[in-house]
Amino acid sequence: REATDITIPAEDAGQAHFDALVTALIEAARAGALGAFDSIVIDEGQDFTPHMLDAVEALAATTRRARPRIAFFHDPNQCLYDGASDEEVEARFGQPLVLSENLRNSASITAFLRSLDPERLGALHAPPSMRSGQPVVVWSHPHGDGEAVRDAITRIVRHLVEAEDVRPDDIVLISPFRHERTSLAS
Repeated sequence: REATDITIPAEDAGQAHFDALVTALIEAARAGALGAFDSIVIDEGQDFTPHMLDAVEALAATTRRARPRIAFFHDPNQCLYDGASDEEVEARFGQPLVLSENLRNSASITAFLRSLDPERLGALHAPPSMRSGQPVVVWSHPHGDGEAVRDAITRIVRHLVEAEDVRPDDIVLISPFRHERTSLAS
Protein backbone atom coordinates (compact mmCIF):
# COMPACT_ATOMS: atom_id res chain seq x y z
CA ARG A 1 0.00 0.00 0.00
CA GLU A 2 2.88 2.35 0.71
CA ALA A 3 4.62 1.87 -2.64
CA THR A 4 3.64 4.85 -4.76
CA ASP A 5 4.14 3.03 -8.07
CA ILE A 6 1.81 0.09 -7.25
CA THR A 7 -1.92 0.53 -7.67
CA ILE A 8 -3.97 -1.54 -5.23
CA PRO A 9 -7.52 -2.30 -6.43
CA ALA A 10 -10.40 -0.73 -4.52
CA GLU A 11 -11.48 -2.58 -1.36
CA ASP A 12 -13.85 -5.47 -1.92
CA ALA A 13 -14.09 -8.93 -0.45
CA GLY A 14 -14.96 -10.82 -3.64
CA GLN A 15 -12.97 -13.04 -5.98
CA ALA A 16 -12.64 -10.20 -8.52
CA HIS A 17 -10.79 -8.10 -5.91
CA PHE A 18 -8.47 -11.00 -5.04
CA ASP A 19 -7.74 -11.63 -8.73
CA ALA A 20 -7.03 -7.91 -9.19
CA LEU A 21 -4.58 -8.00 -6.25
CA VAL A 22 -2.72 -10.92 -7.85
CA THR A 23 -2.64 -9.01 -11.16
CA ALA A 24 -1.26 -5.93 -9.35
CA LEU A 25 1.42 -8.14 -7.77
CA ILE A 26 2.37 -9.53 -11.19
CA GLU A 27 2.59 -6.06 -12.74
CA ALA A 28 4.61 -4.68 -9.82
CA ALA A 29 7.03 -7.64 -9.93
CA ARG A 30 7.51 -7.29 -13.69
CA ALA A 31 8.14 -3.56 -13.29
CA GLY A 32 10.77 -4.25 -10.64
CA ALA A 33 8.80 -2.32 -8.02
CA LEU A 34 9.18 -5.06 -5.40
CA GLY A 35 12.93 -5.47 -5.54
CA ALA A 36 14.88 -8.66 -6.15
CA PHE A 37 14.89 -11.88 -4.15
CA ASP A 38 17.43 -14.64 -3.56
CA SER A 39 14.78 -17.29 -2.90
CA ILE A 40 11.03 -17.71 -2.94
CA VAL A 41 9.30 -20.09 -0.54
CA ILE A 42 5.71 -21.11 -1.22
CA ASP A 43 3.62 -22.67 1.54
CA GLU A 44 0.17 -24.18 0.96
CA GLY A 45 1.12 -24.56 -2.70
CA GLN A 46 -1.78 -26.93 -3.31
CA ASP A 47 -4.13 -23.93 -3.13
CA PHE A 48 -2.25 -21.77 -5.67
CA THR A 49 -4.25 -21.05 -8.81
CA PRO A 50 -2.57 -20.79 -12.22
CA HIS A 51 -2.91 -16.99 -11.91
CA MET A 52 -1.03 -17.09 -8.58
CA LEU A 53 1.65 -19.23 -10.24
CA ASP A 54 2.01 -16.42 -12.80
CA ALA A 55 2.78 -14.09 -9.87
CA VAL A 56 5.44 -16.49 -8.55
CA GLU A 57 7.03 -16.60 -12.01
CA ALA A 58 7.00 -12.78 -12.17
CA LEU A 59 8.70 -12.60 -8.77
CA ALA A 60 11.23 -15.26 -9.82
CA ALA A 61 12.17 -13.20 -12.87
CA THR A 62 13.59 -10.50 -10.59
CA THR A 63 15.81 -12.66 -8.37
CA ARG A 64 19.43 -11.74 -7.85
CA ARG A 65 20.56 -15.21 -8.88
CA ALA A 66 21.04 -16.55 -12.40
CA ARG A 67 18.53 -19.28 -11.62
CA PRO A 68 16.05 -18.52 -8.84
CA ARG A 69 15.66 -20.89 -5.89
CA ILE A 70 12.01 -21.73 -5.37
CA ALA A 71 10.81 -24.06 -2.61
CA PHE A 72 7.24 -25.09 -3.30
CA PHE A 73 5.63 -26.92 -0.34
CA HIS A 74 2.59 -28.88 -1.34
CA ASP A 75 0.21 -31.08 0.67
CA PRO A 76 -2.59 -32.52 -1.45
CA ASN A 77 -4.37 -33.70 1.72
CA GLN A 78 -4.81 -30.08 2.78
CA CYS A 79 -6.22 -28.77 -0.51
CA LEU A 80 -9.01 -26.30 0.31
CA TYR A 81 -9.43 -24.49 -3.00
CA ASP A 82 -9.37 -25.32 -6.68
CA GLY A 83 -5.66 -24.84 -7.25
CA ALA A 84 -3.41 -25.55 -10.21
CA SER A 85 -2.90 -29.18 -11.09
CA ASP A 86 0.14 -31.08 -9.83
CA GLU A 87 1.29 -31.38 -13.45
CA GLU A 88 1.18 -27.60 -13.96
CA VAL A 89 3.11 -26.93 -10.76
CA GLU A 90 5.77 -29.46 -11.73
CA ALA A 91 6.01 -28.11 -15.29
CA ARG A 92 6.62 -24.56 -14.01
CA PHE A 93 8.73 -25.11 -10.89
CA GLY A 94 9.85 -28.72 -10.83
CA GLN A 95 8.77 -31.37 -8.37
CA PRO A 96 7.00 -29.75 -5.39
CA LEU A 97 8.13 -30.73 -1.90
CA VAL A 98 5.22 -32.91 -0.80
CA LEU A 99 4.65 -33.06 2.94
CA SER A 100 4.63 -36.67 4.11
CA GLU A 101 3.69 -35.97 7.73
CA ASN A 102 1.31 -33.40 9.14
CA LEU A 103 2.67 -32.08 12.43
CA ARG A 104 -0.31 -29.98 13.33
CA ASN A 105 -2.20 -30.45 16.57
CA SER A 106 -4.52 -32.87 14.77
CA ALA A 107 -5.01 -35.66 17.33
CA SER A 108 -6.27 -33.39 20.11
CA ILE A 109 -8.35 -31.33 17.69
CA THR A 110 -9.90 -34.51 16.27
CA ALA A 111 -10.72 -35.81 19.76
CA PHE A 112 -12.32 -32.45 20.62
CA LEU A 113 -14.45 -32.50 17.46
CA ARG A 114 -15.62 -36.04 18.24
CA SER A 115 -16.70 -34.85 21.70
CA LEU A 116 -18.89 -32.13 20.17
CA ASP A 117 -21.06 -34.57 18.22
CA PRO A 118 -20.14 -38.20 19.00
CA GLU A 119 -22.96 -39.63 16.90
CA ARG A 120 -22.01 -37.79 13.73
CA LEU A 121 -18.24 -37.44 14.25
CA GLY A 122 -17.47 -40.57 16.29
CA ALA A 123 -15.72 -42.24 13.36
CA LEU A 124 -13.43 -39.25 12.79
CA HIS A 125 -9.83 -40.21 13.60
CA ALA A 126 -6.46 -38.55 13.17
CA PRO A 127 -3.93 -40.60 11.18
CA PRO A 128 -1.58 -42.61 13.42
CA SER A 129 1.39 -40.38 12.51
CA MET A 130 -0.22 -37.37 14.21
CA ARG A 131 1.11 -35.84 17.38
CA SER A 132 -1.18 -35.57 20.34
CA GLY A 133 -0.49 -31.89 20.74
CA GLN A 134 -1.84 -29.62 23.44
CA PRO A 135 -5.36 -30.14 24.76
CA VAL A 136 -7.97 -27.98 23.08
CA VAL A 137 -9.14 -25.16 25.36
CA VAL A 138 -12.49 -23.49 24.74
CA TRP A 139 -13.47 -20.15 26.23
CA SER A 140 -17.08 -19.31 25.45
CA HIS A 141 -18.70 -15.92 25.59
CA PRO A 142 -22.17 -14.58 24.82
CA HIS A 143 -22.67 -13.52 21.21
CA GLY A 144 -22.08 -9.80 20.77
CA ASP A 145 -20.44 -9.34 24.19
CA GLY A 146 -17.32 -7.38 23.22
CA GLU A 147 -16.02 -7.21 26.78
CA ALA A 148 -16.19 -11.03 27.09
CA VAL A 149 -14.32 -11.38 23.78
CA ARG A 150 -11.58 -9.03 25.00
CA ASP A 151 -11.35 -10.94 28.30
CA ALA A 152 -11.04 -14.29 26.48
CA ILE A 153 -8.34 -12.93 24.15
CA THR A 154 -6.48 -11.43 27.11
CA ARG A 155 -6.53 -14.79 28.93
CA ILE A 156 -5.31 -16.63 25.82
CA VAL A 157 -2.48 -14.16 25.17
CA ARG A 158 -1.48 -14.10 28.85
CA HIS A 159 -1.36 -17.93 28.90
CA LEU A 160 0.76 -18.05 25.72
CA VAL A 161 3.22 -15.46 27.03
CA GLU A 162 3.46 -16.59 30.66
CA ALA A 163 2.94 -20.37 30.52
CA GLU A 164 4.22 -21.28 27.06
CA ASP A 165 6.95 -18.65 26.70
CA VAL A 166 5.63 -17.29 23.38
CA ARG A 167 6.94 -13.84 22.52
CA PRO A 168 4.15 -11.24 22.16
CA ASP A 169 5.66 -10.29 18.77
CA ASP A 170 4.94 -13.85 17.56
CA ILE A 171 1.20 -13.64 18.27
CA VAL A 172 -1.23 -12.66 15.53
CA LEU A 173 -4.97 -12.17 15.94
CA ILE A 174 -6.97 -13.09 12.85
CA SER A 175 -10.53 -11.92 12.32
CA PRO A 176 -12.98 -11.94 9.42
CA PHE A 177 -13.53 -8.22 10.10
CA ARG A 178 -11.42 -5.14 9.61
CA HIS A 179 -9.85 -3.88 12.84
CA GLU A 180 -12.27 -0.97 13.19
CA ARG A 181 -15.25 -3.36 13.01
CA THR A 182 -14.03 -5.75 15.71
CA SER A 183 -14.66 -5.71 19.43
CA LEU A 184 -10.96 -4.88 19.78
CA ALA A 185 -11.18 -1.56 17.88
CA SER A 186 -11.24 0.54 21.03
